Amino acid sequence: MGRNRLLGAPYEQQIMTESFTAEAHIDRYIVLTPGGGPNVTVTLDPNAFNGDQVTIVDGAGNAAAHNITIVASAGQTLDGPSVISSDFGELEITFSFGLGNVWLASASGGSGVGTTGATGATGSTGATGASGATGAGTTGATGVGTTGATGVAGATGAPAPAGAFGTVIDGSKPTVTNGSAIVFDTAPFGPNNAITPTVNGFTIVNTGDYYYSFYVQGTPASGTVIGFVVAVNGTAPADAELFFSDDPTADASTSVCSIGSGILSLTAGDTVTLINGSAVSVTLAHPNITVGSSRVVDASFTLMQLT
Repeated sequence: MGRNRLLGAPYEQQIMTESFTAEAHIDRYIVLTPGGGPNVTVTLDPNAFNGDQVTIVDGAGNAAAHNITIVASAGQTLDGPSVISSDFGELEITFSFGLGNVWLASASGGSGVGTTGATGATGSTGATGASGATGAGTTGATGVGTTGATGVAGATGAPAPAGAFGTVIDGSKPTVTNGSAIVFDTAPFGPNNAITPTVNGFTIVNTGDYYYSFYVQGTPASGTVIGFVVAVNGTAPADAELFFSDDPTADASTSVCSIGSGILSLTAGDTVTLINGSAVSVTLAHPNITVGSSRVVDASFTLMQLT
């Protein structure tokens, strides 16, 4: 998480369309480059503290043609993958003083990779040639056997399932009543052949296991915590977890957030939505924060296919 999260500030996302330098108060950057480019370079925060974390996402699905390159600032190093080169790819990067001012990068999402085929059998060893006769005073030539034939190459393994995902976001500050689903106001990122994102959530195309994560910032109608839950076909599963905010003294003038994640087994045709599980209505509203001309996101919902 960004350092601002450790200090109690809300989770921050920012949409970028060109090269930029990361800042401590932003937790996640969504890069939206047009189909014709340009390539984008992300320079990591030059004033990073130990434990600072930032996530870079190809939100437009153009990284295969127009790579997103991550570089460290002066006096820092970057260990791990430094280029997002697969459509909708994602890198999570954490800063460490203890390891010598180094950013540690790890990848998630992107295309699946097939397993390596089995090694072909080793060919038989040729017979050893006969030793030459011992000459008077000199050593005879060493016989040379023929090399055995190369074994047949093993078959190529089947490709792994594609890592598909989608994201929807909202920034129009609607009021969500108890038991109702959030209706998002922005066309979703990441359409693919496994998930169909809509402003209401997601429709599943492929049966399988999926990872979800969401973030909601809002104010309750009266003094209480807020809580949201992921629902399948309009109903929260029996074992679904309701994710509450951590401020029990919140009221209509206090903005708090509900953050959650988990794994669901879904069937083709299922619809997945984000429901207000609070006892009262919640108005989606971000604290009075100004970040240049960047859009402030009140709610986001991401779904990623695992298998």
